[in-house]
Amino acid sequence: MKKLFSIISAGLLLFSAVSCVQEDLKTFDPSQATAPVLGSFEIGEKAITATYTPGTFRMGFNENMPVNHSLALVSIDGKTVSKTLTTTAKDGTLSLSVVNLAKALISLGCTEGSTVNVELAVRASMQEVARDNGRNGHIDSEGHITINGFEVVIPEVVGSPYAEYTTNAQDTDDKWSITGALSQYGISWDKDLNMWTDGNGNFVAPCVKLTADDEFKFRKDQAWAVNMGGDFAGLDNEFSVSQDGPNVKVGAEGTYDIWFNSTAGTAWVTEAYNPYPEYTQSSNWGVTGALSKVGISWDKDIAMVSDGSNHVALGVSLGTDDEFKFRQDGGWAVNLGGDFGGLDNEFAVTQDGPNIKVGAEGVYDLFVNPGAGTARVVETAGAKASSIIGGGGDEPTKPEVWSLIGTLSGSSWDKDFDMANTSGDIWVIRSVAVTANDEFKIRADHDWGTNYGGPEGNSQSTIDPANPYEVYKPVLGEAFSTGDKNIQIGKDGSYDITFDYAAGTILIKEHVAVYSLIGEINGDSWANDVVMTEKDGIWTSPAVTISGGFKIRYDYSWDDDKTYGVEEGFTPEIGTPFTAVQPGKNITVPSEGNYKVEFNPATKEVLIKAVAFAEQLYMIGEEFGGWNWGSDGVVEMTPVLHNPDWGAEAEGQFWTVRYFSAGKGFKFNTEKKWGGDFWGLTTNEGFTESGGNCVVAEDGFYMVHVDLKREIVHVEPARIYGIGSCFGGWNEGMEDALFKADGKTLKATTVAEGEVRMYAASSIATSDWWTREFVFFDGKIAYRGNGGDQDRVTVLKGQDIILDFNAGTATVSGQGQTPDLPTTMYIVGDAVGGWDWEADYIVDMTPVNGKSGQFWAIRYLETGKGFKFCAQKAWNGDFTGLTENSGYTVDGGNCYVSESGVYMIYVDTENKKLCVEPAKVYGIGDCFGGWTEGIETALFKADGQTLKGTTTAAGDIRLYAASSIATSDWWTREFVFFDGKIAYRGNGGDQDRVNVAAGKTVTLDFNKGTATIE
Repeated sequence: MKKLFSIISAGLLLFSAVSCVQEDLKTFDPSQATAPVLGSFEIGEKAITATYTPGTFRMGFNENMPVNHSLALVSIDGKTVSKTLTTTAKDGTLSLSVVNLAKALISLGCTEGSTVNVELAVRASMQEVARDNGRNGHIDSEGHITINGFEVVIPEVVGSPYAEYTTNAQDTDDKWSITGALSQYGISWDKDLNMWTDGNGNFVAPCVKLTADDEFKFRKDQAWAVNMGGDFAGLDNEFSVSQDGPNVKVGAEGTYDIWFNSTAGTAWVTEAYNPYPEYTQSSNWGVTGALSKVGISWDKDIAMVSDGSNHVALGVSLGTDDEFKFRQDGGWAVNLGGDFGGLDNEFAVTQDGPNIKVGAEGVYDLFVNPGAGTARVVETAGAKASSIIGGGGDEPTKPEVWSLIGTLSGSSWDKDFDMANTSGDIWVIRSVAVTANDEFKIRADHDWGTNYGGPEGNSQSTIDPANPYEVYKPVLGEAFSTGDKNIQIGKDGSYDITFDYAAGTILIKEHVAVYSLIGEINGDSWANDVVMTEKDGIWTSPAVTISGGFKIRYDYSWDDDKTYGVEEGFTPEIGTPFTAVQPGKNITVPSEGNYKVEFNPATKEVLIKAVAFAEQLYMIGEEFGGWNWGSDGVVEMTPVLHNPDWGAEAEGQFWTVRYFSAGKGFKFNTEKKWGGDFWGLTTNEGFTESGGNCVVAEDGFYMVHVDLKREIVHVEPARIYGIGSCFGGWNEGMEDALFKADGKTLKATTVAEGEVRMYAASSIATSDWWTREFVFFDGKIAYRGNGGDQDRVTVLKGQDIILDFNAGTATVSGQGQTPDLPTTMYIVGDAVGGWDWEADYIVDMTPVNGKSGQFWAIRYLETGKGFKFCAQKAWNGDFTGLTENSGYTVDGGNCYVSESGVYMIYVDTENKKLCVEPAKVYGIGDCFGGWTEGIETALFKADGQTLKGTTTAAGDIRLYAASSIATSDWWTREFVFFDGKIAYRGNGGDQDRVNVAAGKTVTLDFNKGTATIE
C-alpha cells in the first residue's frame, strides 16, 4: 500500500446550504436545523477519523427518527461537490477509510494515481447514510477537514503471508501451541491455541484476539516441561524467547498474528493479515453463536471490520454442527439470521432470523451487509485461524469500565460518567449531582451492549438519609430502553452510587463529606477509602491493616487543602501524637500490622494506635442459661474462615446460630469474664439495647455475626441450607434445601440418598458459604471453623434432619426410603461424537432385563477422547465416580480408555459399579453351533472399528455380550438384527430371529448401530 502524504489544515468556510430537489422533501428548511460541529480529527494511513457534536432537525416531521451522521466530500480542487461517503459512526467518532475516499473520488471523475486537494465536512442527514444520495434533507458542519496532496490510490492486494503454513502443528512431532491468560477465548493458562507450521521450525497463530491485559507463552505438547517466553519488543520486531522466560504481553487490544521460530528461539507479533484492504474500519457488528472451535456459546462475539456498508469476520473456524448469527453492539436488539445459501452465494438475513449453519468444518470469512439484508460465507482468503485445544472454555470477559449515563448534569443520554474500581468487582462514583427528574442507567465500556437499570415499576421518590436506598438487583437490559427501567431517585441532591458487578447489585446513598484513610490498607493499594467516624470533633478509623504508606483526606478529594500527610523524612511513633501537614508525604508505620488512626481537623493532630484482635469470642445471656461465665451455657462463637485451604481465619470475625426469645438479653466478650463487652461497636444491626443488654424483638432463629475489625455486630433471621447430594447438589442457596423452623429446632427433609452438610447464609459475611459450613457426627453439630471437618454423614431420601443449635445436636428421624433408581442412562462425549445433549450421537444405553438401575452398551472408544454418563439428557450429575470403577481412567472429570478398541460398558447404579472392558460378543443359535453360552469359535473378532464373526452352519442367529460384572444371565444382554439394524432385548428388540446360511460373515458396527451379512 502506498503511504498517504498529506498536509492537513482545518478552517471555517462559509456555509452554503444545498437545497433539496426531491418533491417529497420540499418542506425541508435548513433554518430549522442545527448543523453538526466538527471536533478534532486525524488522518491516518488507513483511515480518517473525526469527533463531532451531533446536529438536530426541527422540521415538524420525522423528528423521532435518529439523525444520521457521516463525512461528506464538499470540495475537490476548489470545486464545490456534494458526495456523502460511506462512514462508520460510533461513540461520537466518525471513521472514513482512505480506500473509500479514493473510490468516491474515482466515481467523480478523478484519475487513479492523481493528486487532489479535498475538503470534508460532517454531514447530518435525515436519510440513512447508505441511502443518502446527497440531495435529501441534510446539513453540513461549518468546520471542514482540508487534505492537500491526497493520492487517489486503491492499494494492491498483498499475498497471504501464511502460504507455507499449511500443517497443524498438533499433527506433527513438533506440537507447539500458545497458552496464557487469553480472555477472548476463556483461556486462563489451562488450555491452548493450536499453531500452524511450515515444517521447518516456523510457527504461526493467526488472527489471535488480545486485550490490553492478555499474556501468553509458547509451549510444547500442551505441557510446561518445554515453554518459551520473553520480553515483547513492539509490533513487527523480533525478540528472544527462552525456557521459562517471562510472559509475553503486547499491551494493546487488537487482532494479531503471533509468529515463533523454535530453532532460533525468537518470536514476533504483527497486526493480523487482512485480505480485504478496503475493510479498514472498526465495526459495531459481530458474530456470535455456538462456535465450538473458538469457545463461544452465544455469550461472546467475534469482531468484524467494515468498509462502511459491508462487514466481515476473518478466519472464523467452524465445526460441522456450529451455528451463528450476526448482531450489533454485542446485544440481541438487532440481530440477523437466515438460511445458509451455500459457499460464495449471497443469502437473505432478517431480524431474529434462523441460526446460520454451514454444516462443514473449515475456516471461513463471514460477510454481512445489514443495509441490504444479505450475507455471504467464503472459504477464508487469509488464515486458518487457531482454535482451542485441550478442552472448551467460555468464561466471559469482564468489562473494563462501568459508567452512569442519562440526563445527569444537563446531558441527554450522550455522556458517560465513569465509576472507579475500588476493589474486586466493586465500582463507585461519589458526589453525583442529581435532580428530582433525572434518570440514568449503568452500562459497561461506554456501550449499550450490557446495561443495568432499575427494577420494573420502580417509583422510589425520596431518599431517607437515615435509611439509604436499598441494595437491589437491577434489571439487565440487552439494549438501551427508556421507561420505568431507568433509575430515578426522585429527589434533588448529591449521591454516592455503588455497583457490585459480581453480585449484580446497586446501592445509592446520599453523599456525606467525611474524613477517610487511603493507601496501602486492608490489602488495597490506594483504591478504597476507609471512612472515619466523628465524636466530639475527633475522627477515628476502624481497625485497619496498614502495610505501607497512607494519607488522610477530606471528602474523597486529592486537593492540596483536603489532603494530610507528614513532612519529608518524618516517621511517626505508634501511640505518640504528631501534627500532619498539607498535602505532605505519605504517613508510614514501623511495620505491617493492625492499627486505629485518630485525627483532629482543628489542630491537625494525628494519633496511631496498635490494635490486637481477639482470637476467641464468647456469648452469654438468659437464653443460654444465665450470666455465670463458669456455666455450661456460655456460647463459644465460631471463627469465620477465609481461606479455601481450611486453615486461616478472618481476623476478628465470629459467628453463631441460636434460638432467641424476645426480650431475653445477651452480650459478647473475648474472655470468660466481665471485662468489657462488644455490643456497642460502630455498627449494630438487628437488635436493640435494653438495660445494657442486646435483645431481639421477636422469638426465632438468628444468625449472629461479629466483626471486631469492621466494628460490626449484626443479628439477622437465620437462613440454614442443606448442601450435598442428599439435598440435590452442591449449589448454594437452593430454596428446597432451606431448613424451616419447628418450635425451637430447624428441620429439613432430604430429597435423595447421599451426603449431607449444612451452612448458614450471612448478609455481611466477607467470605463464601463454606466459611460458615458445619456437619454433624455422633448426633452433635461440628463447625468447620472449630475443626469440624469430619466425614460427611450419609442419609436416605425422605429422612428429616433436625438441628437444635442451643443444645448443639443434630438428629436424623424417619426410616427414609431406598433412592429411586434411574430408568434411563446416556453416554455423551468426544468418544461418541461430542458434548451436545441435543445431538443424534447421544448413546441411549440399554436397560438390563429384569435389573433396575443397570445399563449396558457396546462402543468403539478411541484413546484420548473423553466420555461421561448421565441419567437424563442433561447435566444432572454423572456416574463416573461410583464405588467400584474399573477399566478406564478419569481426567478432568471425564472417562478415558488407555487403548482404542471395541468396549463393553456396564453401569450398575444400585450397586454403584461402573465397568469398561474389551467387548466379548458371541454368536448364539443354530448358525453358531447351538444355544450354549461362551463357545469360543462363536466369539466375534475386532476388525478396525467393527466386530466380525463367521457362521458355521445355516440357521437362526442371535448375539449377546458377555460382562464380567453382570448380575444376570447372558440373555439380558442379548440382541438381534433386522433390516440391517441392531435391536436390543432391553429396548424391545425381541424381533424374529434372522436365518443365515453357513460361511457368512456377520459384521457389527455398534457406533452406527448396523449389522450386515456378506
